Amino acid sequence: MNAYARSTVRDVARKAKVSVATVSRVLNSPARVRLNTREKVLKAMEQCHYVYNALAGSLSARKTTMLGVVIPTITNPIFATVTKGIQDYAAQSGYSILLGNTDYNEENELQLINLFQEKRIDGVIFNGPWRSAPLILRMKTANLPFVITWQKVKDKDVNFVAFDNFRSAYRSVEYLIGLEHRRIGMIAGKFSVSERALVRWQAYRKCLGDHDLAYDPKFVLEKGYSFSDGKEAMAHLLRLPSPPSAVFCGNDVLAIGAMVEAKESGMKIPEDLSVAGFDDMEISAFYDPPLTTVAVPAYEMGRMAAKILIENIRGESQAPQQYVLEANLIVRGSTGTLLK
Repeated sequence: MNAYARSTVRDVARKAKVSVATVSRVLNSPARVRLNTREKVLKAMEQCHYVYNALAGSLSARKTTMLGVVIPTITNPIFATVTKGIQDYAAQSGYSILLGNTDYNEENELQLINLFQEKRIDGVIFNGPWRSAPLILRMKTANLPFVITWQKVKDKDVNFVAFDNFRSAYRSVEYLIGLEHRRIGMIAGKFSVSERALVRWQAYRKCLGDHDLAYDPKFVLEKGYSFSDGKEAMAHLLRLPSPPSAVFCGNDVLAIGAMVEAKESGMKIPEDLSVAGFDDMEISAFYDPPLTTVAVPAYEMGRMAAKILIENIRGESQAPQQYVLEANLIVRGSTGTLLK
């Protein structure tokens, strides 16, 4: 026999002295096989160095046991956390994942959907999609099970696991106002590519109005999602004739970049300037000073999304499931009372 030739199901059946059908049942429905027979087949597989051909099995079963996972960026660690939640639950349920990154680009999102359909994946989890409304229509047309995380959707027939972006952002700005800050700036993500960025800005503006504080568009900057974007935005704010005394940032990456610029400009945080973020990346608790931020339940969102999707694929649950998890404000050393 060729040293590089792969063992087949027939080789295993011959070794275990059972039928090919029995080996197939051990592979696909092990609970239907008596324990002693199953152990005998598994031992034969090991002796034959047999590797199950998942692709061939999925073709016959019309299932790939693979989930598509879409994230908007691979540079923000918070999306690694939600992906780990998905992967952990998927793995314990016998599923693997195929990960795709959109770079906050709608065309990339479309290409990933097409790729997932070509790969015959069983369902998709969208983590903070570009725009939810057109995405939902495309996925319904494709007749492919899916779940959305990070943002609520209005469609009552769509599965989602999210948190309240508006409420969380509002709470952060209100906290800064409670520290006597009246000139509060915002470094936001780009509204044109992220519904979440827009909703957080809407909460910022609403909170200012509710506390009789004037909205100044010069205090708001839309940026990308890198540390350098946050640094550049803070440099702009500090050059204003009357700069803000506090800055609310749309995520922790922007906030840390902003703090770097403030410190390099000779400012003390929080004595001279308060900075708040959003996400609660692991590094945020270890930065100097530690960052006040909103703790997003990223891992739990991922696990719950995977559970919902797999139950839907298996036909165990067909009714739409919609969950809004709690996101808590974590107060740390980057914010303080305005010193008059």
